[in-house]
Amino acid sequence: MRSHRGGFTLIEVVVVLAILSILLTLSVMALGVLPARARMSSGVLELNAALSAARAHSLGRGVRTAVLIDTAEGSARPDARIRYWTVVDPWFLLDESMAARPGWSGPDELQPPLPAPSGSGFQVLGMGLFGDAVRLAPSGFRSLANPPIQPACADPRAPSVELSSGTMDGSWSFPPPFCQVPDNRPCTFCSSDGGTVRGAILFEPDGRVALLDAEGREDPRGAGSIVFGGHEADADVRALVLLDTGLFRSFSRDP
Repeated sequence: MRSHRGGFTLIEVVVVLAILSILLTLSVMALGVLPARARMSSGVLELNAALSAARAHSLGRGVRTAVLIDTAEGSARPDARIRYWTVVDPWFLLDESMAARPGWSGPDELQPPLPAPSGSGFQVLGMGLFGDAVRLAPSGFRSLANPPIQPACADPRAPSVELSSGTMDGSWSFPPPFCQVPDNRPCTFCSSDGGTVRGAILFEPDGRVALLDAEGREDPRGAGSIVFGGHEADADVRALVLLDTGLFRSFSRDP
């Protein structure tokens, strides 16, 4: 009897490699023409998901968690991109660490002071790096989107963040309960002390949320927004609105 060895001939291998090469080329081309709007939406959704996961971890474990954000705005590197880290702060000392190192560029540079054990650091639960299409907008949502005043916000009976934070800096460009949310800067709570525009969203075990600048100072308004968008005139604009009650929502330039 004649035995047959298993395997592929050289021609079969070449054909398979050619097909894979074509599929890879088509995939790369598809990613290249992926609408900027879709890529912008995915970046905002990713950050929203990270915030929701951090809040759930804080409430579920009874510890303080935070999402640190480096928007890359102001960086001298042309390839700089938005980064974020989700960290655990069991000693409730992250704001003090940020104040001691306002030029931080990541959680590894933030060392908790006493009474935290010597040499300890903040545990990183996760991190993310946005694609090139997702950038911090050149200005706030109000000037970029030029939204009309929300009629419902003009109603004195409308629920508003104003009831809890007392802020009066917004322009009623977001609908209830986001009336009066600050919207005049790309990141209304961030700062650029010693480097790029950075900030943090802090989640307390009791459910409260605090918005911090790069030096760990809390925004007393209790609400804020981060706006993403390109620098072109017709670029897509997306705003992520945050309340100190833990409520988040994204808005786009188009209704």
